[in-house]
Amino acid sequence: MKRLWSAIFSVVLYAITASQASAALMGYLSDYNNGKVMRLDSDGTVTPLANVFAADGAALDSSGNLYVGSGTTIQKVTPAGSASTFTSGSVTYDGHVAFDAAGNLFAASEVNDLINKITPGGAVSTFASGFSPSPVGEAFDASGNLFVSLYDSANPSGSSIVRITPGGPVTFASGLNTANGLAFDASGNLFVASEYSNSIYKITPGGLVSTFVTNPLLNGPYALAFDGAGNLYSANYFDGSVSKISPAGAVSKFASSGLGQGLAGIVVLRGGPDTDGDGIPDSWDNCPYTVNPDQKDSGGINTTVPDGIGDACQCGDVNNDGIVTIADKTILSRSLAGLGPYGSVVAMPGFSKCDVSGDGLCNLGDKTVISRALAALAPAIQQSCTAAVPH
Repeated sequence: MKRLWSAIFSVVLYAITASQASAALMGYLSDYNNGKVMRLDSDGTVTPLANVFAADGAALDSSGNLYVGSGTTIQKVTPAGSASTFTSGSVTYDGHVAFDAAGNLFAASEVNDLINKITPGGAVSTFASGFSPSPVGEAFDASGNLFVSLYDSANPSGSSIVRITPGGPVTFASGLNTANGLAFDASGNLFVASEYSNSIYKITPGGLVSTFVTNPLLNGPYALAFDGAGNLYSANYFDGSVSKISPAGAVSKFASSGLGQGLAGIVVLRGGPDTDGDGIPDSWDNCPYTVNPDQKDSGGINTTVPDGIGDACQCGDVNNDGIVTIADKTILSRSLAGLGPYGSVVAMPGFSKCDVSGDGLCNLGDKTVISRALAALAPAIQQSCTAAVPH
């Protein structure tokens, strides 16, 4: 198990622009030792997304932003790789994190033996405390009950799973070996990473414990996540690999961080409607009607600050650089007049992003809307262009 940190950390943090990928986004990884958050693609490619000091655990909110523990802070990382501090204080967040259905984030602290609840607005409160052994893994079942693994490093076989109730923790399973990350399957069975036995436990809703799989490819299983097909993925701490375990228990190597020891979190997109067929469910997709597996977000209207709208469907971006600027107004004006560099509106690289007035056309009215929006005047640019709506 990784070394426990009790000092207050200073966070060294900067974003790295993710490279465009040909494979579909599948999920994300966090790496504690190497201070990385990484993108995981469906072909097993791992790409650095952001540098986050001591990144621990991983959980996605309803908008597809990733949250990880980072010393005495929780860091938020957007799909574009922009990282920021979501909350900070005196508690060391060195365990896993999990969201409930209401969007509250629950973060475990091994150092402080507690779990904090953080609202979507960032308000922090102690949800449960006084754990012994320390809380590490977290997962909510379909009914909204929080299950927590208690990791006993002094007694490897003394780990347990508890369910948090209004009256306090209630033991769900005990006598486990170095219980760490947790994940529920669609049938309500709880799977538990056993870090030092290279195993994964399966616990039925009734509390029956069995060893689901033991395999040397599970080299320190630390965090778990299911995909929509029922395959289980294990982020392995000791060699930085990701293992794929089929519903029948067949284990294979799926990916590697290439950084060695350190993987401490994994999330996998579990499916849902994917209207544009780019491998990213609509609920996470910043352009749900236009193919953009890279989810690139270069900015918005006259800004390079990501605005949550992907470059592929940023209405008004007729020159296709991902940002709406005076250059787009100029290109649209010249194209409407039949002048170069494109000679016509249909030849513009961003023609499908021209209609910002909502009339279904690309005309002088759109030029006027763009011009006024750049001056911060009404009317606002509408996300009504072909690239941003069902087509």
